[in-house]
Amino acid sequence: MLKTVLIVLGATFGVCLLGALGFGGLVYVAATREGTPARPDDREYVVTFEDLARHVSGLEKEGGVEKFTRDDFLGSHELSYEYQLKDETLYLTSSITVDSDARSARDTYNGMSLGMKVMLATQSDEVTLEDRNDLLKCGDDSRAMMMMRGEHPVGNVFLARKGNRVFHLTLAGAWFDDPEAFAQLVKPKLEKMSAWKP
Repeated sequence: MLKTVLIVLGATFGVCLLGALGFGGLVYVAATREGTPARPDDREYVVTFEDLARHVSGLEKEGGVEKFTRDDFLGSHELSYEYQLKDETLYLTSSITVDSDARSARDTYNGMSLGMKVMLATQSDEVTLEDRNDLLKCGDDSRAMMMMRGEHPVGNVFLARKGNRVFHLTLAGAWFDDPEAFAQLVKPKLEKMSAWKP
């Protein structure tokens, strides 16, 4: 099941890039862009495995692959963290995108939000997204969603925009359905988002 989720997530971000770059640009970017290693102090701005482990008991970091990068492209700056267990039972990605202005950031936010729903609808009959904005509201725009397999939660998706910055979190294989617990995980990162320097 998680493999299906991961395929869908990859396709989702492809959709977001497709509109801006065209198919040729998308293929080029996907094949060549890897970013540069993030700095140690960048960890305080995104949700990392260590942050998650403080809220979910029994998680062990050994056996997983972590990727943490900075990237600049077409006037946008991105800090991106990704962690996946090798057995594919847990996947976490968290990022901050800094666009040139609030309008561009709104486009990024809307593209991610729409792209996620569209790709889940077309790529998977097992996993759906359920709006759960009661979990957390923050910034100028925000959207919280539960990733569902039938009636059972399998993960979270959260997007928030504040000015020209967009925060994104996707978690699969673990989930939060309690607003207080979810806020404890995410809100400290949102409060620091405006301080990150690309």
